[in-house]
Amino acid sequence: MSQKLVRLEKFSQNCPRYTSYPPINMWQQAPESSLSNQLQKLKTVSSASFYFHFPYCQKLCYYCGCHRKITKSEEKYRNYVNLLLQELELYAGYLNNIDRIEDLHFGGGTPSLIPTDCLELIIKKLMDITNKKIIEEMSIEIDPRTCDSFKIEELINLGFHRFSFGIQDFDVEVQQAIGRIQSFEQVEALVQQLQRHKISSYNFDLILGLPRQSISSVGASLELCLKLKPSRLALYSYAHMPKHLPNQKLIDENELPNTQEKLEIIEFARSYLLKNGYKEIGMDHFALESDELFIARNEGNLHRNFMGYTTAKAYPLIGIGLSSISDFGDFYYQNAKDLTEYQERIEKKQLPIVKTHQLDEKQLKSKELILDIFCKLKIEQQKVEKIFGESNALEHLLKENLIHDIEENKNFYKIRASDIPHIRYIAKKLDPMLKDKEEERFSSGV
Repeated sequence: MSQKLVRLEKFSQNCPRYTSYPPINMWQQAPESSLSNQLQKLKTVSSASFYFHFPYCQKLCYYCGCHRKITKSEEKYRNYVNLLLQELELYAGYLNNIDRIEDLHFGGGTPSLIPTDCLELIIKKLMDITNKKIIEEMSIEIDPRTCDSFKIEELINLGFHRFSFGIQDFDVEVQQAIGRIQSFEQVEALVQQLQRHKISSYNFDLILGLPRQSISSVGASLELCLKLKPSRLALYSYAHMPKHLPNQKLIDENELPNTQEKLEIIEFARSYLLKNGYKEIGMDHFALESDELFIARNEGNLHRNFMGYTTAKAYPLIGIGLSSISDFGDFYYQNAKDLTEYQERIEKKQLPIVKTHQLDEKQLKSKELILDIFCKLKIEQQKVEKIFGESNALEHLLKENLIHDIEENKNFYKIRASDIPHIRYIAKKLDPMLKDKEEERFSSGV
């Protein structure tokens, strides 16, 4: 193996993805009074972001690790939207002072299945309870198999201007192995509709390490992707965890690439995008120089939360819907994952919150440090010392050449572009809760 692949394998320990700190499976339930205090603080908030979770898909993808339910029933879609509207109404007394909605994102599941008139009702309700008439950014995830150009037109008319396409892979053999068949032509038709409206803010998600994948098949998929000129691409590493995700048992493990093959695929895909004009933003994410994420990273304004990388740092991020997570900066909470429990709470006029976590002072410092690693590719010595109370906490990372001195400022260390694939490992080594632990509940670092 090449030196790059040796390092990829060496630092591919099981690590959190750090979309929150602490990771959600390490939260400790906070007292009811803490949740009440956070909700009261909402009354003084002037800006916020919102995430709506729509759990329904029409077909099961074998690899999927999301909270989803499989149905083609539009009646169920509409009934669920009614629950979303009721949940929003429960927030009505808390959000009156919001005059800026930074970001509104619909994820899933397959949110592009939401009937257009239902989306319109959700947006109207949100603006009514916040007294806000303009939303800075509206984005939605698209499944090309169940969306057409007419639906794209309707979404544009509603005000959506960023679209995230689940591609995974264009190779037919791979698609058959993961239970997700979609043609390049289907995606192309939707992108062309966006281009007719002068919309260039669309991104593609691909997964690496899927069954039947090879360097040549991934290369062919990437070539097709670049023909459509997405402003961003995400290359996610497939985590095969059938013990935790029973649907992954539908995947033939004998068809998965072995460790070396997967590492070669990951390094090939990364190099391919870098050679074709894309810049590596952070873990898994690539963008053109004209994209807001790249500009934000260069200006030091990039942020990371449960939705991934974002330019919006507004707290709180309020999650609406089944399993949705809210982030208040120093406090997290999650809605019920079970639809029956979620519905029962809504019908009792109760917010469907079941899980909470209050960050203590040390965790807040760790969160800030880990956000610096993921978003700024920098580590500040003083922040490390405040957490660990010692100056040798960085010795291992320096020894492994994962971080490097910044000559003009000895208080900072930088993570080089070549080591971005290792940032989950770097963050774990500076996580006081996980520093030297190997955790099966987390996926591999690459």
